[in-house]
Amino acid sequence: MNQSRKLTALICLILLSPIALAQDDCSTATPIAGLGSFPYSTSGLTESGFTSGTCTPMGQDIFFEWAAPTNGYFTFSTCADLDLVMITIYDGGDCSATCIESSTVSMCYFDGGTEVSTGLLSAGHQILVRIGDPAGGGGFGISANLFISASSAPPVNNTCATPTVISGEGTFPFDRSFATSSGFEGGAGLPCVDDLQHDVFLAWTATASGTYEFATCADANLTSLSLHSGNDCSATCLDSFHLGTCFDAEHGYSRLPNVTTGDTYLIQAGRWSAGYTFHSGQGWIDITRFPSSAPNDDCNTPLPINGVGTFNLDRTFASTSGFDGGSPACRLAFDWHMGSSGGPPVYDTFFVWTAPSNGVFRFFASEVNVDTVMSIHSGSDCSATCLASSEDSPSFFFSAEIEVTGGMAGSEFLIQLGQGAPFYTPGVVSLDVTLI
Repeated sequence: MNQSRKLTALICLILLSPIALAQDDCSTATPIAGLGSFPYSTSGLTESGFTSGTCTPMGQDIFFEWAAPTNGYFTFSTCADLDLVMITIYDGGDCSATCIESSTVSMCYFDGGTEVSTGLLSAGHQILVRIGDPAGGGGFGISANLFISASSAPPVNNTCATPTVISGEGTFPFDRSFATSSGFEGGAGLPCVDDLQHDVFLAWTATASGTYEFATCADANLTSLSLHSGNDCSATCLDSFHLGTCFDAEHGYSRLPNVTTGDTYLIQAGRWSAGYTFHSGQGWIDITRFPSSAPNDDCNTPLPINGVGTFNLDRTFASTSGFDGGSPACRLAFDWHMGSSGGPPVYDTFFVWTAPSNGVFRFFASEVNVDTVMSIHSGSDCSATCLASSEDSPSFFFSAEIEVTGGMAGSEFLIQLGQGAPFYTPGVVSLDVTLI
């Protein structure tokens, strides 16, 4: 009787213990063939820990080994799956396979399903397909389907070697519907270290000198931009723009000062690999020229303001000076361009303020929907030294606030007004100066 109970308990323990599925490791991937729908189950999965190249880490995962049925391009999708899953594809059919592309949630216009695409494959080419938890997400203990379908050839401008040639101002369309990921980073150095996925290229030439604005803010497909100096694969990174002035994630926006007629730039439009993921598709980039930079765009040419009161100060045509008054104290806590601390304010202009009397003065600067940054320096030109900087006022979000003590009548202070993030459009700053 006791032996029977022990045996029953042992059987229950075995049945209740997690059992790794046969395809739960890259070395035991389930072979699948052709196009169509392939069921999978996430029940009982473990975390394989498989890594390869730059593909995104994954939690609990499942593997399939697939061979291309013909020459062509192919898409792997779980877009009918509402659960939180991701797909990675690798070049090869076992644990020696190398990273091609990872997806992040979601490519399907709703949370859950996602998809990735291959480049041109020859018949019989092996692909390792990995589906699983996006490193801490959910969606397990479910049954769903992997869909494999033939795709179309990528656009001609899918590589930096064959960009679409454009020039001047205007709205320029592009189509990323079948674009693959080029991996181009313009030298692979900051700030273009986050390469864009499903990207296309445009080689742009300036037809007039001035400051130019580049934006994809009207693009419903949420395109991000990288801007490179040059017009082919030898171009070097200037900046990447993950967000835009539309206040939606993943719109690209940048401002480029001091452009000369005939200058060339390589524009890379794609999906930011670290951000939200949506379908590639048709979009456009708007390029606008400003006739000139702001007259007080340099610390040596500040505009004068005097006394107390409210001053409406225009930054509309500002570029980025890089001035910090010789001190880290007048640099940003976080640099959105470089993805690190210590950068200068962007799109900044300068004003020289003269104290009307002795006393302590409060400066409060704010701008609608812009993360205002204000620095105050002792002096009236580029030799001025940093006194204080403010990115966040305790009184109001999107504002800056500084108190200057020990001011003497007639003392001059250089006021630098800018912003922390490059993806807001500069406008008019309201500066209130009060004696306290």
